[in-house]
Amino acid sequence: MPLSVAGRRPVGPLLRLLACATALLVAVGPPPPGPVSAAPLSRCFAETGQCVRGRFLVAWEAGGGLPLNGYPLTGEILEALEDGTVYTVQYFERARLEWHPENAPPNDVLLGQFGRRFHPADPPVVALPGAVHFPETGHNLGGGFVAHWQDNGGLPQFGYPLSEEFTERLDDGHEYLVQYFERARFEYHPKNAPPYDILLGQFGRAIAGQRRPVPLDCPQRAFASFPRLALPAELPWTSHQIVIGTVVEQLPTIAYAPDPAARPGYRELRTDYAVQVDGRVRGRPIARVHLRRAGGTVDGCTTINESEPELVVGQRLLLFLANPQRGTGVPTYVAFGAQGYWNLTPEGLATNPLPHYREYSGLPLARLVDVVRAALVGPPPDGLGPLLVPLDEAPLAPAAP
Repeated sequence: MPLSVAGRRPVGPLLRLLACATALLVAVGPPPPGPVSAAPLSRCFAETGQCVRGRFLVAWEAGGGLPLNGYPLTGEILEALEDGTVYTVQYFERARLEWHPENAPPNDVLLGQFGRRFHPADPPVVALPGAVHFPETGHNLGGGFVAHWQDNGGLPQFGYPLSEEFTERLDDGHEYLVQYFERARFEYHPKNAPPYDILLGQFGRAIAGQRRPVPLDCPQRAFASFPRLALPAELPWTSHQIVIGTVVEQLPTIAYAPDPAARPGYRELRTDYAVQVDGRVRGRPIARVHLRRAGGTVDGCTTINESEPELVVGQRLLLFLANPQRGTGVPTYVAFGAQGYWNLTPEGLATNPLPHYREYSGLPLARLVDVVRAALVGPPPDGLGPLLVPLDEAPLAPAAP
């Protein structure tokens, strides 16, 4: 039996910004040598009229692309999963991708355990000669299935086997040799030429049709007020990180209930952006951060955050950031409103549209960094209270040679 098993790999709360959470991210140093490699933006399919973008596209391609996952059936939507938490997910013919920002990459995008939903685990059996036995579920993997399982991602992609091989009548009325795994069902189709003699069950189509939409009532516009901070006297001293970086990826939008006592369908949105750091003025050394912003679009709801500028992939910034957010898989920070975002022009100038920063906006980046460093070398200003970030918590970076 020329079987080979296809496996699936786990691919890789509008934010209420408090006045005490000051954010300052500043970019420093010369432009990076050469273009920054950004994640693909999107890929659309006329077959289903749906698109895959950003982190989900990366995960979809890494997990086997069209042959293993199938076409997208939905855009990014909301669903309450088995743990009762609402996640941003996307359905494909054979898979559901789930965005878990609490996990570090590559486990921030996981595959839904469809196999368990369609076929709860059978009772354990003894190990068979010549097969791989998994004591975690008590089942064997052998024949051609084991090769396909190993060649297409193995345990991370498909999960453990939930059954032995057996014959099952499928939706087309014919019987096939199948085996269930935590995230997939493998089907042997002897009439197909390899590698299409082993196919995955189209669980995505079945479950997407059964899902119950999450009630979604979100504001169209968001606005947060922040203390007005002077630069250089106050802004640098209220920043946990001051870095230069480039936006390399827009991550999936999250919808969350900020207050359990609020109306049932009320959700606020947040969107994280991955920023590649190529310069540091203050804070611990770090190569990449997630920049958390209020607003975004998911499941037909769009919230515009008027407190902060729009961001696009490829944009280079000097950022002033607050303390790291808890419960995230990678270092995640909030910028202190528009004060925290300084756009860097191709000519190397740092610009900010706020009127009280007029005398600094348009300075060469190196000159602005010198101003910030001089402020941090002197005594901290009075009156910052809990906004003050001590130097021993976020040290001044060594001066550039």
